[in-house]
Amino acid sequence: MSIQKILVVDDDAYFLKEVLLPSIPNILKKYLNSEIESIIFASDGKEGWELYQKEHPDFVFTDFDMPYLNGKELLAKIYTHSIRPKGSILISNSDEIKLETPTVFLDKNEVFAIYFSSLREKIG
Repeated sequence: MSIQKILVVDDDAYFLKEVLLPSIPNILKKYLNSEIESIIFASDGKEGWELYQKEHPDFVFTDFDMPYLNGKELLAKIYTHSIRPKGSILISNSDEIKLETPTVFLDKNEVFAIYFSSLREKIG
């Protein structure tokens, strides 16, 4: 699967910058055997929806717990849009979330595990 542009939506600036962003290439290789060309960011669900409509990214990573629109609500809006993404990943600490969209659920602990694994590889 070729992914040109990714939209990443998360209101936790530290997690986004320090953990998720460095992990995205490894997550995509692990789950989709794919690489990316560009990443765009939104800090909440409302901004994510606005960017989605403007940019039409190929793939969406979103946190669940965010202001204005949570990740589930954001994905519901995205998947009713006339231009749908190739895929999406919802990141959360809860595995109790029921989704009506073709979305992969990724536990936040798995993101940390991928992040620390890539750090160990770099350190040697």
